[in-house]
Amino acid sequence: MLRLALASILSLALFAAMLPAAGANERVALVIGNSAYQAVTPLTNPANDSLDMAAAFKRLGFDVTLASDLTYDGMRRTLQEFAGKAHKADMAVIYYAGHGMEIDHRNYLIPVDARLRTDRSVAFEAIPLDLMLAAVDGARALKIVLLDACRSNPFTARMKLTGGSRAIGRGLSRVEPETGTLVGFAAREGTVAEDGKGRNSPYAAALLSHIEKPGLEISLMFRQVRDTVLKSTGNQQEPFTYGSLPGKNLYFIPPPDAPGANNETARKSASPTSKPSEDLVAWDAIKDTSSVAVFEAYIQKFPTSIYAAFASARLKELKAKDATSQSMQPPADHTGTNGEVAKAPRMPMPMPKPKIDAAPKPKPGFKLSASCRGWLAKFKRGHKPHAAFAAGVDGSCGWSAGGHSTVAAAISEALYQCHKWNADCKVILTK
Repeated sequence: MLRLALASILSLALFAAMLPAAGANERVALVIGNSAYQAVTPLTNPANDSLDMAAAFKRLGFDVTLASDLTYDGMRRTLQEFAGKAHKADMAVIYYAGHGMEIDHRNYLIPVDARLRTDRSVAFEAIPLDLMLAAVDGARALKIVLLDACRSNPFTARMKLTGGSRAIGRGLSRVEPETGTLVGFAAREGTVAEDGKGRNSPYAAALLSHIEKPGLEISLMFRQVRDTVLKSTGNQQEPFTYGSLPGKNLYFIPPPDAPGANNETARKSASPTSKPSEDLVAWDAIKDTSSVAVFEAYIQKFPTSIYAAFASARLKELKAKDATSQSMQPPADHTGTNGEVAKAPRMPMPMPKPKIDAAPKPKPGFKLSASCRGWLAKFKRGHKPHAAFAAGVDGSCGWSAGGHSTVAAAISEALYQCHKWNADCKVILTK
């Protein structure tokens, strides 16, 4: 495992060395928001947190790379590309919102396509924090990695231990980065953070409230972020920073009298009457729509906006959903030569009708994970008639489908969803 990490770090270093150096005083930021997890319940806020943090860094003069819902290959490729941009830049910052975990005192960030069925899978399906630290290592004055990744981890509850001495921790494990690097945790080591009930997580909300204050020294800013999160969570969540900075004051927005200060940036940030950008206003107005035409118009109007990437992703989802819906519809009725209306043939069911256990409780030997038991409880309480609940026989994943025209259709959909993650599935409850 150590050899793998060292090889990854070395590959990033070699890649960065082949690229031209960034310009003097250049600021670069990578913002990642992983919400749409495929094997567990999606997270609510990382999409919003990453959008808002990317917008803040852009206002601070950073060259921002915004990425959402990255797979394992996507995260590694994105970090490698960012390592080249960060090489000899003045400041390099990574903000990550999503799931993370610690195993054997080593921290990992979890891509959206990870399944993590066993503790052994973590080293092959998750991204070590070392790789993020390597990606910012080439910056000269300031290197920061911010992890809003201490949320309660649903992978842990269903993960099978393969034996040996591996220890899976709660939250993330403390780190000791090199001098000149800060690592910020949304919650200190060994504790978990809240995802948040509003638009942003408590940690992202606190960062957004302080990061654009003119003349606020960065070390002091993180102490203020800590106090804000403690207050907003009733002292239940305490952010923490690890590492040390050089013996000089560092700012995102220097005070007006500081050498090399960008007074125009400070003036705009300090102005209470400054208006949000046009692309942000437009995005807030359309982000909840389901109109393909509206998102296409937004991308055409604001092709370089940081929100255009999310508009494109939303557009892709809507088109895929529309295509799926059309493919499942039977052909329209048509009028024959004799003037009679010919009825469209019924579409064949995609899965054979299974044998159903009538009892809600699984049979002996069929043990659901904690997360699946929670989903089953919600299914019993809330789903409409013509619904079915299917689970993999290893108990690792459950799926339900409701609101269909028949129970048979619900069973077919439930099994289809379950077979995406499990080779052997069964229906354990219908209504």
